Amino acid sequence: GMMPLFDGDRSEIAMIEDEMRGGFIPPYYGGDDALDVEDRVYQRSSYHSVVVDDVAVYLRGVKEYILSIDGKVLNSDMSVSDKYESGSLYVKVPVEKFDEATGRIVENIDKVISENINSSDVTGQLVNINDNLQSLKDAKSLKEASIKDAKTEVEKRQYQIEIERLERQIVAAEKATDRVEQKVEYAS
Repeated sequence: GMMPLFDGDRSEIAMIEDEMRGGFIPPYYGGDDALDVEDRVYQRSSYHSVVVDDVAVYLRGVKEYILSIDGKVLNSDMSVSDKYESGSLYVKVPVEKFDEATGRIVENIDKVISENINSSDVTGQLVNINDNLQSLKDAKSLKEASIKDAKTEVEKRQYQIEIERLERQIVAAEKATDRVEQKVEYAS
């Protein structure tokens, strides 16, 4: 299997490993889908399994193409046995190039064994994270206002500790937002 490539993407890697084993499992998303939000946000991914004449040449061509559209090659491998050569690529492409890239991968191919194109709605996730971030910022502002009215040093220190704790949570929430936004910006 593949090693997790960066924080927060374990589920995506697991999904791809499941696909490679043949059982495609749609990503589970629990929670509020924010169905009242009109600007939906989707995370897109696709999986292709193809047969080609020359694996090395094909992989090289796909890699060059991915890099030419500002994509990222996160994982690539190739193996040779007595019977055949095989290889795999795990790539990210800018989401606006997703359709073009999925077309390019199966272009002039001898045989497409399987193809799976998936779009999952992450609007609810993004809305929840952003709401959470806003409420943490509001709580911090309130504490900062209260610190001015603190009568004793002990009281001030308590507020200061709470403000620092909220600041850490805000940083974590901002990272979570970036992660979801990056997943949306790049398709796999």
